[in-house]
Amino acid sequence: MEIAVLGASGNMGREVVRQLLAVKQIESIAVLMRSERKAEAFRKVFAADTHRIRIVFGDVSSLSALERLMAHAAFVVDMAACIPPQSDYNPRNALLANEKGPVNVVKVLKESNPSAKLIHVSTVALYGDRTVEHPIGKVGNPVISSIYDIYSLTKERGELAVLESGLENWVILRQTAMFHDALIHDNMNDGLMFHARTDGPLEWLSARDSALLITRIIDGDIQGRLSDIGFYRHVYDMPGGQKNRCYGWQVLSKGLEIAGLSFRKVFRPQDFVKRNFHGVWYPENNILNDLFQYQNESFDAFFEEQLKRNPIFRFGRLIPNSLVRHILCHVLLGKNENNPAYWYASGKDDLLAAFYGGRKAYEEIPQAWEESMLPKEIPQVPKGLEPLYDVDKPEKEITLSDLRIVAGLHGGECLESLFEKGDVYRPVAFRDQDGHVFSMTAYSVYKAGHWFNPTLTGYVWDYDRLAKRDRIYAQVWHETFVPGEERRYWMDENFGRHIEESKK
Repeated sequence: MEIAVLGASGNMGREVVRQLLAVKQIESIAVLMRSERKAEAFRKVFAADTHRIRIVFGDVSSLSALERLMAHAAFVVDMAACIPPQSDYNPRNALLANEKGPVNVVKVLKESNPSAKLIHVSTVALYGDRTVEHPIGKVGNPVISSIYDIYSLTKERGELAVLESGLENWVILRQTAMFHDALIHDNMNDGLMFHARTDGPLEWLSARDSALLITRIIDGDIQGRLSDIGFYRHVYDMPGGQKNRCYGWQVLSKGLEIAGLSFRKVFRPQDFVKRNFHGVWYPENNILNDLFQYQNESFDAFFEEQLKRNPIFRFGRLIPNSLVRHILCHVLLGKNENNPAYWYASGKDDLLAAFYGGRKAYEEIPQAWEESMLPKEIPQVPKGLEPLYDVDKPEKEITLSDLRIVAGLHGGECLESLFEKGDVYRPVAFRDQDGHVFSMTAYSVYKAGHWFNPTLTGYVWDYDRLAKRDRIYAQVWHETFVPGEERRYWMDENFGRHIEESKK
């Protein structure tokens, strides 16, 4: 038996390959590599198992490379992704890995290996921004891309390609934030660390536990334990568990604490965005952990382990917090294109509007920390969005009336006159609030939270306008964006940013 893996050279990918090699029924693992340099580094990591690893050279733009990779695979694990901040600086790479990749994977599988089982790793970034009032997000909540965020936009499109593929054996895992051994370095190396709201919900899962889940899915299928539970053709949240919930500020605080430094003294409120990120806590009762028992490692233990591995961190307490701030925020990241302070200094009013509400809103942020900015307590029973329809309704019970209700909530309509109860994987005709006619499966719309919007065909974030009539989008959008704002954000073909203010 062969397993095909895309994204094998990443932090999660290497863990997946390592754990799959321990499954005795797996004879070989086929991996896609873009260069001999990457392949050589990969061979060194798995020197003892090179006889079980088959390297295919190419990338996801090559249909022939994908066919060589997947033609005989029993399972295909697609983890290939271009994530922030790389996706911010190389949007075309994000377009290739996150959108074109899944489209081509689906195309090749349908033509050459339709019986293969596809495990597609999606992202929590599809849930948009949440507040402390409604931190819980789950499958069925609206899919919404953050402004100017090519990562979430392309991941939205890539996920939809799998949902609408017509393949019989796929599963989509919306992975939460992932911690790995390079996390501290990666976080402190780019202004992206300022994009998580200090009071925003974040939930973490380790690369090892992520790989454990995927390995146990494959092993469970091989052992026949998934055949009677209807596991495939579903979207699942991939949480880290209650012990790995925190607020945005606590991530950096934990990293600074192991060096004897203070978050409150190193950073100021103005450093961090006030909206337009993505992060949720997933519901505590999760079917994946019930089935596969993969949530083992904790975020707190991760930082303790980092201190043991890097005792030099202890010397951080010898450096004044003010000097750390100067080095980090001004010397290293002063002109970093992801740093909000740089946006303000260089006149990036489009970004200030998207992430703060405008230049004036940025200027009005207090200079001193207030307790409400840095929440500590994790609620025992955190809340999610108030459901506008019964998203948990079993698929076999979904009717034409249900589809009409959801379409109406979006400000559109379902154009079907006939729909067989429970036929959720058949394409259905809808019309959106702008009169655009499109086709999506009932599962994508009713169960997975998708709906047509301009981000699917262009680089346009028009949610200020859409949310006026779309009650489903409005629920998430108005968590952090003020009703009455009338801005249209978009990117041109070269990914230049633009913003249009409504003239009143």
